[in-house]
Parts: sequence; C-alpha cells; structure tokens
Amino acid sequence: MNNNEKTYVIERWNGGKCELTAQELYERVLRDSESDYNWIASAQELVRVVNEPDFPKMYKEKIQIIILNCFANLEAKESHFDLEEQNAVYDCYYSLPNTNEEAKEVKLKYLTAIVSTILKECNIFSWKFHTGKRYETICRKWKKVKVKECFSAKEINLETLKSELANNFLQTIEEAEKKGIFDEAY
Repeated sequence: MNNNEKTYVIERWNGGKCELTAQELYERVLRDSESDYNWIASAQELVRVVNEPDFPKMYKEKIQIIILNCFANLEAKESHFDLEEQNAVYDCYYSLPNTNEEAKEVKLKYLTAIVSTILKECNIFSWKFHTGKRYETICRKWKKVKVKECFSAKEINLETLKSELANNFLQTIEEAEKKGIFDEAY
C-alpha cells in the first residue's frame, strides 16, 4: 500500500472494522465475488463506501458491477433480500452508466433475472396454470419484450418492478384466455 493513498473504513459482517485503499477493496470484493456469499461486508456497506465523494470512479464502477452481478445470480436463484440490501443493489443499478459495456451487460443480466423470476413465480403461485407450446411461446415472447422494455426505459422503478411485471404477465395470460388461445388442442 502506498502511504499516500487514502484508506476507507469498512464495517465487516462481524462488526469489526478494517481500512483498505480503493484498489485493495476492489481486489477483495473481486476475490469475494467468487462466491455469492461470505463477502467482507454487506452490499449496503460496500455501496456506502464507494459512494464517498473521493472514492475513485474507476473502482466504484468495478465494485458496483460486481455487486450487481452477484445479485443477478442470487435473483436467478429466487433469493430474497432485506430492504437495505435491495436498496444497495438498486443504487448500483441506477448509478452504473450505460456507456460502460460491462455495466450494460450486468444491468441486462439483472433485469433478465428479475423477469425470469416473475415468470417462475407466476407459474407456481398462479391459480391459472397452463402448459403446452402456446403457453411456452407466450411466456418466451413476454419475457423478451419485458426485458427489452425495462432495459430501454429511461427510468425504471426497481422497487415496484416485480409487482408491475407480475400484474402485466397475469393480464397477458387473461387476454390470451379470452381470445381462446388455450382452448384449441395443440
């Protein structure tokens, strides 16, 4: 560590504290990201640190990308997070610029995971359960359209996105039912 480099105080999961430079924190988070668990600190704490005004932008974006990627992986596993962790993830999503290709890819991955989770949950918990090629086609098209819509939207409210998507999917299925799409043999 260069003695002139600023260090940042990180509160660890166990309540202890450590001091790391921006580069050291990035390297630690990168190592920790090999597992979606057992990080040096919570996402909320990491976001707090990288949002300090003098934290180097290059490391800030790299750490935010790692955090968002981790939560995209967890979302794909249908994990549920507490509000503070969700807010930290949302901060990363909103802060990352679409001019950064790696950030764009991880944002798309995160949205795809959310939309996929909604499809799974609607299939499991919906009292209207359909199967077959027509239903699969509707699901595939709906997913493709919603990921594209969400990703291209200038603003997206991640806090309400899941409920909005679930309502939209159920409405899509109801409309297909009214049209008799599921009535015909296939």
